[in-house]
Order: sequence, then C-alpha cells, then structure tokens
Amino acid sequence: MANSKISALTSATTPLAGTEAVPIVQGSTTKQVSVENLVKATQPGSNANAVQYLNASKVPTTSANFVYDGTNLVNGYTTAIAGVSGYTPPYQAVTGDTNSTGFGVYGYTSGGVPRIQINRSKSTTKGTNTALASGDNIGILHFGGADGTGFIDSARIGAAVDGAVSTNIVPGRFTINTMNTGGTSVEAVRVSSNQFVGINTLATASRRLEVKQDGAPGFRMTNTTGGAGQGIEMLTATTRLSWLLGAQYNVADAFEITPSTAAGGTTFSNPSCVFIPSAVYPGGDNTISSGLSSKRWSVVYAATGTINTSDARAKTAISPLTDAEIKAAVEIANEIGTYKFLDAVESKGESEARLHCGTTVQRVMEIMQANGLDPMRYAFICYDKWDDEYKDFLTNEGEKVKKFKSIERQKTVKKLQRFSDVKMIDGVAVLMTNEVETAEGVFVEHPVFDEQGQPVLVDGENGQVQMVYLQPVMETIEIEVEEDAEPKYESRLIRQAGDKFGFRPDELSMFVLRGLAQSLNSF
Repeated sequence: MANSKISALTSATTPLAGTEAVPIVQGSTTKQVSVENLVKATQPGSNANAVQYLNASKVPTTSANFVYDGTNLVNGYTTAIAGVSGYTPPYQAVTGDTNSTGFGVYGYTSGGVPRIQINRSKSTTKGTNTALASGDNIGILHFGGADGTGFIDSARIGAAVDGAVSTNIVPGRFTINTMNTGGTSVEAVRVSSNQFVGINTLATASRRLEVKQDGAPGFRMTNTTGGAGQGIEMLTATTRLSWLLGAQYNVADAFEITPSTAAGGTTFSNPSCVFIPSAVYPGGDNTISSGLSSKRWSVVYAATGTINTSDARAKTAISPLTDAEIKAAVEIANEIGTYKFLDAVESKGESEARLHCGTTVQRVMEIMQANGLDPMRYAFICYDKWDDEYKDFLTNEGEKVKKFKSIERQKTVKKLQRFSDVKMIDGVAVLMTNEVETAEGVFVEHPVFDEQGQPVLVDGENGQVQMVYLQPVMETIEIEVEEDAEPKYESRLIRQAGDKFGFRPDELSMFVLRGLAQSLNSF
C-alpha cells in the first residue's frame, strides 16, 4: 500500500459507517483515527447542536449564532424559545439590545419585487392541495409581549377566507386583534373581501366604513396648521353636488357645511351653513330658507321672537290704508276665533287636541276679494305648491353576479412528485410515500452580464459559472369571479304633489290692528 497511489485504491463503500480508519500525522508520528473522530475534530466550539459552515478559507467552522436541534433552527441563541400560547416557532431569530431587526428581504431587480408568502392548504399531506372553506384561517402574524413568565399574544394580524372558494378564487379578509387591559384579545379592525372596513365591529355589506364607538369618539381629525382645509369631502356622481363638512372657508372657530361649486365637483367655496360657538347662520345674507313648504319644522322653540328687517332705508315710503283695506281689516278681525288642527285631532283625539286662535287664509282671501282687493298682492297671504316627490331606493342590496375577468399569472406545468412522510400506524412508524401532481412555474433563463457587457460569474458545484436570471413566463387567463352586482334603484313616491296656504302672522296682525284703530277713531 505504501507504493500505491490513492487514485489506484478501490473505492470505499458509502455512506461511511464512521468506524473506518484513516492515517494522520500527530506529533510527527503517523497514527490512525476513525472517520467519526476525525469529523468531530473539525467541529470546534462548545455549543450543543451548533451549525457548521465553510468559512472564507473553506474550512469547516462552528457558528456562534446558529443552532439546530433537529426540529428548530435558531439564530442568535443556544436553544429555541417558546413563543405566544406556548407555541415554539421552528425558525427563530433572537436579537439582543441593538437595532437588529432579525429578518430582512432585499430585492435588487428592475421589475420584480421582494415577497413574503404565507400559504395554507387544508391537506395534512405535505405537497398536496386541499381547498380551504369560508372562515378558515390562512395565516397569523403574532406580536408577543413578555409578562415576566412568558410571551403573551398582545396583538396579531390575521388573514382568513371570506367567501366561497372556487378555482383561482379564494376571497380573503384581514383582521387586526389587540389585547385589552382585561387580558382579552379583541378584533379591532376588519377589512372584508368586498373592501368594507369595520373598526371595533364587523364590516357590513351596507357601509364602506363602520365604527362602533362604545362611549369613545368614533373619529377625530386634527389640523395642526390652524388654517382652513380641515374637513370631510363627500364626493358624489357627476349629476349631484358634492359636500364638504368642516372648517373649509377659514371662518374663525367655525364648522361649515359647504356644497361644491358644480355637480360632481371637488371645489368648495361658499358654505350653506356655518356653526360658531355663539350662533348658527347661513353662508350668505338673505339667500337661504329654513325649511320648505313641504318640509316644515314641527315646533320652533325660542327665548324671544324673530327679528325682521324694518329699517326705513330698506323700504319705500309708508302708504296709509285705503278705505277698502280698513273695511277688510275690520271684517277679518271679526273672523278671528279658535280652532284645532285636523292632524292633531286624528293623532290625539278631539278632547286632547289643543285650541289655536286665528282664522283661515281662504276666509281672509274671500273678504279681501269682496272689498275689491287682490289678496295675492299682500305679503301676509302665502301660497306654496310642490310636485310629486320621489326617492331612489336600492332594490338589490347584497346581490352578487358572476363575471369573467382577465388576469395575468405565471405559467405553470404539471409534474408528478413523490413525497415521503413517517406516520404512526398502530404504534408502528411507517414510511408512507405519496405521488402527487404539482404545478411548477415556467421560467426563461437569461445569462447575466455586467454594465461593461462581461459575463457575471458565480460559484457553481464544479467551479465558476455564469449567473442566470430566471424570468417568469406569464400568461393571461379568464377566470370567473363573484362581484357585487351593479346597484339597482327604484324610484318611489314619498310625497304627493300638493299645495298649502299660509300667513305671515306679524304682517296680518298689523293689517288688522290698523283697521281696528280706525274703528276706534270713528267713535
């Protein structure tokens, strides 16, 4: 053997048993050592389960940061640590008192982006795909805080299936849970598969954003500049006015309700209504009414009466009443009596309906006309009419429709793969082999060159080779999706056309008072 070359020796049977002897030189003396002890000698360090790697000189070196115990791979500590709910993650990054983040994903690409995937199949056999069902969890990201004895699930972000599952369609929702001061994990935010958001409540299909207050303010906006521009814009279709709620017009200490300057617009100028701590007033002078002829206030409570403009600078010269007007005023005074409103009688009953004092517009008009006067020329006679009033009602809330949608995805090819897994059957560990059909992505290989056009080389198994970029092959397919149906509305009559007469009581009283004064003067 002393004159034999190694290349001429018969190949050993592999894998080695570890008991085979190999020669070494130790202390200038050739000795033998077993393969097992030789391998142990190349593993310096005292950490149990330490991971070994090749250093820059390609010498096996024991890592001071990585350990693997056959189940858990840990970076930064000597053993795996139990996490929230007693669960021990098999892959752990343990950081100390530094700014280490523990985990990072970097991408240096002109088109692709770094990705982190959390995928779940309901199959218990690795490599096989069994569909989830609505309500099944897909994955959870936990944030555990230490309570002195262990890590508590303080907050988590979860994803779950949020609808019927079919080929190429798995509707999803996101939830954010936080632990309250009572130690209960509560769902704080939910984003549903149809993009509805619920805060402190489940997202419903009728509201894009729903907030449950529980005694606390449901929404707050803060304007740190102190100027205009703080508000909520409520944008509508091009045929309707948009609205802005907030301090838009820069009125000091004011809250404003402002319509857009045009239908469907986003420009807001003059408010319709302004609220300040001491008053509520319209955005313009003498331009906006309070109520409509068909939309009246039921009762107006006030400490004092209304103040009407009576400045001489705003009026023509005062003309005395004519004899016909004075006669009509006296006759109207004689018509004043008590009455009850019919709707009050209907709702309260004849005995409970209250008495009111006055007369009717129709009787006043008859008296005016009998005295040769046109009642509609007098502002104390009011007449309003309105057309039929309709409102659009949504008739297909919650209706879904199926549509075909084009999506771009990576092209795949089907391949058969064999997976082995040990299962306990009647107390016996049995190696089970399954053959499953999997889908593998299709790529086009492109050799990589540097900016000078030279091949970029990387280490391969048998030396350096040119770097290759794998470009995913994409394809466009048609899939069937379920979406919210286009809203359908039905226009319904909510108020029939009608008309109504009314008085300006203060002016009518002045008219009657002048007639009575003339009557007293004639005695």
